[in-house]
Amino acid sequence: MARALGAELDEIREHVERRPLGETITTATMGTFEKGTQGAARFEVRGVIGGAPRIVIEHVTRIHPACAPPTGRSRRAAWARTA
Repeated sequence: MARALGAELDEIREHVERRPLGETITTATMGTFEKGTQGAARFEVRGVIGGAPRIVIEHVTRIHPACAPPTGRSRRAAWARTA
């Protein structure tokens, strides 16, 4: 992506956050997930230029919608507020 934007990265960093399930959840396709096990994970791959992340790719996976805030324009702030 940086190359397509004409940018040169100083480094690439990874950032991961995990959330436990607040209750046991059973899904139709994946089975049962026990309370306290991982319910959601959010990760970023950050392209750093001049010491600051300038290109950020984010992905959020949830076992259940209650595990983490919905994605949208301010998802990083929303995730932090509910942590």
